[in-house]
Amino acid sequence: MKSTASLKLNKSPGHNGVTAEHILYGRHHLQVHLTLLFNAMLRHSHVPYELGRGIIIPTLKDKCVYSSKRDAYRGITLCSTIAKLFELVLLDQYHDQLCSDNLQFGFKKQSRFAHALFAFKETVRYFTMNGGKVYCAFLDASKAFDNVLSVC
Repeated sequence: MKSTASLKLNKSPGHNGVTAEHILYGRHHLQVHLTLLFNAMLRHSHVPYELGRGIIIPTLKDKCVYSSKRDAYRGITLCSTIAKLFELVLLDQYHDQLCSDNLQFGFKKQSRFAHALFAFKETVRYFTMNGGKVYCAFLDASKAFDNVLSVC
């Protein structure tokens, strides 16, 4: 299974305690069984509930912020290594079908907020320089996501 080489080593395991090292240095039989499992999941279009579980770890967004405020934290989810491996298999197998628009900037490699800001500024500049009007609406979706409560 070539996707095992893409697993990152020395990372925290998920809720089941299986690490990338377990899979990488496991015997050939383990990889055969994982291959059979992943093929069955693809064939039956079903992912077991356990692969969707994770552990949410609260981490401070900024070390300089007062840590007793719950808005100062964001949740990092530790997924199981087997789920991560299945994701790598899917990405490897379907990467050509998983393309997105060039104007999508979030959650993409080599893409930053500055790229989105540049595209926005250039679009506004183009239309205003050509006598057009630009109407903008901004949405603050920061409250739409779960917050992690701080525990003292």
